[in-house]
Amino acid sequence: MPKAESKQIGKKRWYPCPKCGDSHPSITTILDVIASPALMGWMAKNGTAKLHVMSAVTREAMGDVYFEAIAKAAETRWKLTEDTAFWKSGKETGQDAADIGTMVHAWVEAHLQGKWIELAALPEKAQNAVNAYLLWEKEHKLETLHTEKTFYNCRLNYAGTADWLGNLDGELSLGDWKTSTGIFFNYVIQGWGYALADETENASRLYRQIFIGRFGKDGQPEVKIFKRNEFPSIETARDVLIACGHIFKAQQEWEERFPYQRKPKEKEKIA
Repeated sequence: MPKAESKQIGKKRWYPCPKCGDSHPSITTILDVIASPALMGWMAKNGTAKLHVMSAVTREAMGDVYFEAIAKAAETRWKLTEDTAFWKSGKETGQDAADIGTMVHAWVEAHLQGKWIELAALPEKAQNAVNAYLLWEKEHKLETLHTEKTFYNCRLNYAGTADWLGNLDGELSLGDWKTSTGIFFNYVIQGWGYALADETENASRLYRQIFIGRFGKDGQPEVKIFKRNEFPSIETARDVLIACGHIFKAQQEWEERFPYQRKPKEKEKIA
């Protein structure tokens, strides 16, 4: 079964299931009920760095007295507005990173299907990540069975699409490609979640391992293999997904019973 179409509703993604007829939330939607240190840490790091640079340049250009006056005015404005320049900048930066990741995923998928896309057509950071992947690939034997394969777990109520399924150095494996700053817990649970779904549907399947391949925009590869019975194991993933599923279901009911009502801004009240 190839990659399936999904629907985005708000911040949640849903997969209509051809087996049971229901729509299952994506595995990343389910895992969103727990914190994402990968995203939040990255956003905080980039946002803080930009503020430090802006602050230093402004103080240098304006002098201490004028800088303090500007800083005080900025603090006042910060408290009066919800749509701050800080968050706009963060969203824009995040979108840039997402675009690079999408390009790298598309290039690797095409490559594994025997197609070649000239690296010169990619931005420098995407080229670096692709070269990191190629460096790792040379050192391993990959037998690709599927790319972008969608799995459904009707029992645990989730679905999702794995980047790669095949034999890595002779072991049946599931793999995900990342361009993030690190390899995080959620990534591993996500990978084992795909394996759980496939094994539930196909009794003959038995995954000995999954792996997360992080190919950095600096050109450095980092690939971690996680064995079936070593932490975080496939059973760890099952427990986490069951727990997250309960939280997700409770949050859904809360949102239905008590939908969020945005408070009007002061200028809206006056109007």
